[in-house]
Amino acid sequence: TCAESWPQWYPNALDVEFVIWPGPFLQAGSVFKWTTFGFRLTSTVHDYETERRLAWIAVADGVKAYHTWYLHPLPDGSTLLITDETQISTLGIWATEGFTQGLVEQHDIWLEQLSIKAQSGLATLPSPSH
Repeated sequence: TCAESWPQWYPNALDVEFVIWPGPFLQAGSVFKWTTFGFRLTSTVHDYETERRLAWIAVADGVKAYHTWYLHPLPDGSTLLITDETQISTLGIWATEGFTQGLVEQHDIWLEQLSIKAQSGLATLPSPSH
């Protein structure tokens, strides 16, 4: 949920800035701008439950996306993370096989890097106050 740190470990997230809620952690109602896949998006956190669920709606000219992250604690102490995304776009590029493959590849990188960060204890990040 520390969106300002994403560019440090996820190369497809750039120029994250909070519009509503000063950050650095996302919460319900947070609005932030960021660049991903070459698009400057404005994202609004639609659903937030600490350590369970995070979802935002992201919009830009010709694009609207909904991205959800579900966290499920497992009996062994680990966490299963499931993420999904859906988009509506008037831009033809979003419907191409190449873009879809790139989306999957970048989300794989995001998940891999997030796993590394989670396992390291996110030691370089400030603690959330909520």
